Formats: sequence, C-alpha cells, structure tokens
Amino acid sequence: MENVSTEQTQIQKPSKKKLLIIIISLLLCFTFIVIGLILFVLYSATRPTQVADTNNNQQEDTQNDQNNQNEDDENDSDEDDSPNNDEEEVSNTRLFRGIYVEATIPTQWNIIEYSNSQGLYEGAADAATFSGLTGFEIVDENSNVVFKFAGVLGIGGAGGCSSVAQFADTEASYIQMVRDERAEFELDPTQVIDYTNADYVQIFVFGRNIRRVESQLYVAREENPTVFNTACGIDENFIVTNEFAFNVTDEFGSYVGNAYYFGIEEGVSSESKLTLLDDVLNSLHKVM
Repeated sequence: MENVSTEQTQIQKPSKKKLLIIIISLLLCFTFIVIGLILFVLYSATRPTQVADTNNNQQEDTQNDQNNQNEDDENDSDEDDSPNNDEEEVSNTRLFRGIYVEATIPTQWNIIEYSNSQGLYEGAADAATFSGLTGFEIVDENSNVVFKFAGVLGIGGAGGCSSVAQFADTEASYIQMVRDERAEFELDPTQVIDYTNADYVQIFVFGRNIRRVESQLYVAREENPTVFNTACGIDENFIVTNEFAFNVTDEFGSYVGNAYYFGIEEGVSSESKLTLLDDVLNSLHKVM
C-alpha cells in the first residue's frame, strides 16, 4: 500500500503591524466624518441669518429704488408744471395762409384778402370784374383794421412834396432836390421832418425797406443799402411791387395794376399793438 501524506495548511494570522495600520485608518475616517458633520451643522445654523440679511438688503435696495423713482416722478411733474416761455410764445401766434399771402400773426388776429373792388384804394365801376389780389387788411382781435394794403388804379399828381422825412442816412443832396422841385411850382417850401436822432423800426416787406416811426410808415424812394431817401408827396404811401398784380375789366377795357397803397390805420397808436404789427409785416410774404 502506498503511504498518503497529508499536508497540513497552516493559516497565518495577520501581523500586529498591519492590524495597527487598519485601526489608525478607521480612526482617521471616523474623525473626518465627525469634523464634516460639525461643519455641516455650523453652516446650517448660520445660513438663515445670511439669507435674512440678503433679503433685508434686497428690500432696502428696492425701497431706495422706489423712493428714487418717486423723486424722479415728482421732478418730472414739477418740470411739466413749470411754464415754458418758448411754448407760450408759440401758442400766442399762428400761421395764416391765404390765397395770396401768408404770415405769422397773433392767435386772435386775422388777414382779410380781397379780389374785388373792396380791396382797392379807390373804387372801380360797379360792372367791373376782377382777378388777382386787389388788397388785404390785417385786423386785430376786435376785427378792427390795423394795417391796409390796397390796390391803386392809377398814381398821379403834381406839386412836388409838401413835406419829406429826413433820417440820419438820408442824403442832403436828395433833400435839396425835393426842395427845388417844390419851389418850381411856386408853392410853400417843403417841410423837412427831422428824424436824424429819432428811434425807428426797420421792416422788410415784399422786397421793400420800410421804417416805422410811431404809427407812421416811410418807404425809401429807391432801394439803396447805404442811404435811405424817403419817398414823399404822391409816392409817400404807395409802392410798386412785382410780388402781386390785379386785373380790372370794365366797359372801357382792361387794366393791370401792381401799385398798392400801404399804411397803418388811423387811430392805431398802442406801442404794444404796433410791435405786434412789426412782427406780422416782417413775416409777410407771397404764397408760393
């Protein structure tokens, strides 16, 4: 018989060194876990306070923004309520646009245009027919005529100038010529109205330079940028313009005119009203 040898397996126990390493590792893991739990608890305890502070800050910021908005709204309201002089000035005038002329006029004023005998400086035959601008009137808030521009069927006259206005820039030679013309008719000498030191308003209307002294208008006899020789006599209150013309047809034929009388209506003396008229005349021009 064969001898069977039984090998005995020996189970080796772990050494003390390995066992110590395992224990230390477990203790470290436990320590880390405990520290983590402590930190978590502390963080959880302080978070509500931080959230509350954040909410308070947000509420304060919101309240500040709302207060600032209210202040801005109040400022805007104050600005809206404050008077605006430019708007007031604009609101006191309006643009008038007629068939023939347009101008910026006071809100309650008006311009009345004529294409019949009513616009003429002197009437025509009843049976006459008209075309074009025979004249216009500028009227105030009470429908009173302030300024008149009226067509003239003809200009004629003799005798020179009974008076002539002299400004600081009126030529002395022109005044002498007017005097000499008057003397030829053996009439009373020409009266010279001295405006050499007078205040006047310069107006430019329909291509002509006009000066206003109180309620009297003066036009230059000829356009010259360096001198102002005042028209006088029959020409004193009449101008010939290429801006407008009118036609009158009656039984005797047809007449085309472009001469117009111009003047401030008698009785208009208020300086405030005259100043308003200055602005209207300076804005007056032909409708294009």
